[in-house]
Amino acid sequence: MEQQVYRDIENKVKQHIDSLNLDLRVNENHRFTDQKCKPDVISAVAESILFYIDDETDEFTCSDIRTSKFSNDTMVNLFQKPDIGKKTTEKEYDKVFSQPIRMFWTAGILSKVGKRGNAYKYQVSNREILEYIAMSDQRALSFLCIFLEKVILDSELKGAFDEFFNNQDAASFAKLKNEFTQTYFNYTGVKKKFEPARIFTQVINPLAFCRKSKGTEKGRVSKLPISYSSLCYNRVNFRDIQKPKGMSRTEFANTHTVLDTDAERYQVDRAKRKVRQYHSQDDVASNEVYIHDGTPHMHAHHIFPVSLFPELSDTFENLVLINPTQHNAYAHPNGDTRTVSKSYQLLCLIAKLSSIKLSEIKNDSFYSIHRFIEMVNTGLDEDLLEPSMPIELMQKELADHYVTD
Repeated sequence: MEQQVYRDIENKVKQHIDSLNLDLRVNENHRFTDQKCKPDVISAVAESILFYIDDETDEFTCSDIRTSKFSNDTMVNLFQKPDIGKKTTEKEYDKVFSQPIRMFWTAGILSKVGKRGNAYKYQVSNREILEYIAMSDQRALSFLCIFLEKVILDSELKGAFDEFFNNQDAASFAKLKNEFTQTYFNYTGVKKKFEPARIFTQVINPLAFCRKSKGTEKGRVSKLPISYSSLCYNRVNFRDIQKPKGMSRTEFANTHTVLDTDAERYQVDRAKRKVRQYHSQDDVASNEVYIHDGTPHMHAHHIFPVSLFPELSDTFENLVLINPTQHNAYAHPNGDTRTVSKSYQLLCLIAKLSSIKLSEIKNDSFYSIHRFIEMVNTGLDEDLLEPSMPIELMQKELADHYVTD
C-alpha cells in the first residue's frame, strides 16, 4: 500500500467535518457510531480498506473488506478471534467492519455507489482523512473526537454535554443521558431503550478522554477520568505504563512483560510500517542516519529500546530508519540487542530531529516535535528539552547531555 502524508491534515479533518450536517435527528445519521467504533478498530478497518483498494478494486462492500487477506491476518491477531471465515464469529466480525464503515460513510469519507445484491457498494471519497485514521489509533481518536463534537453540536446536545463535563456529578450525568435518549426516541426510529444507552457510551467516553474528564462506567459516572486503554477494543497495556520515581529502568523492566499481546505487537509493527511508508516517498529522505553505501535503510530501529521503554514502542519519533549494518553493528554493539550504544543513540536522536524539522516545514502532521520532546524527556528521565527551544538548540542540548553524561 502506498501512503501519502498530506499537508495540514488535522485542519483538513476539522474543515471537512465542519462542512457536514451530522444532526442525528435527520437523514440516516442516528447510526453515526456504535459499539465497535473504537479507535483501534476504526484505524485497523481504515487500513484494511486502503490495502484492499490498492490491491483489488476501488469499489467494495463490507464483505469484501471483511474477507480480504489483510483483514483476516490483522483481525485474527489484533482482536484475538478465530479466522474470519468461521460461522461462529461471522456476526461479530460483521459488526467490526460494518459499524466503522457506516461511520466513515456518515463522515463523508466513503460514498455509496450502488448495490451488489442487498449489500451497499462503497468508494473512498476522501483518502487523505482515511489515511490519517489508518496511521495509528491515536490519530483515529483525534478524528473521532472532532467527528463526535460536530454530531452533538448539530444535534443541539452540546449544552447538556458541556454541563456534565463542567460539573462532573450524578445529576448532570442523569440529565445528559436522559436528553440523549429522548432525542433518539423523539426524532429517530430507535425505540428500544438499550440502543441509545449503547451508543451514548461510545460518544461520552472519547470526548471525556479528550477533556481529561470523567465519563461513564457501568451506567454511572466513572470514578476516575477515562483512560486511553478503556476506549480501545483490545487493551494495549504499554500505553498505561508509568515508572515510579526513584526506580531504575532496569528494575522497572523486570516487573513488566514487554509487548505481551498480539494487539501490542500489531501496534508496534504498524508504527514501523508507517515510518517505512513515509520515508519511501520521493520527497522524504529514506536514509535518516546517512551512509554512502547504497544499502536500503529499512531497519526501523527503536532509539529508546522496547525492553526498557515499552510505552515508547509505537511512537513514530522513536523509530529511525537505518541499514542492517548500522543496526546490528553500531546501534547494538556486537549485534547484542540487549545493549544500546549511547553515542549512536545521540546520532539517531539528532538525525530524527532533522526528519521532524522537514515534516514541520512540509506541514504534513506525520512527526510531532512535542511527541519527540516527551519521548526524550521520558527516555533520559529529566526535563532536558522544552517546546520553546528551536530545533538547533535541542540538538545542542542533546549533544551536551550525552558528552557530559
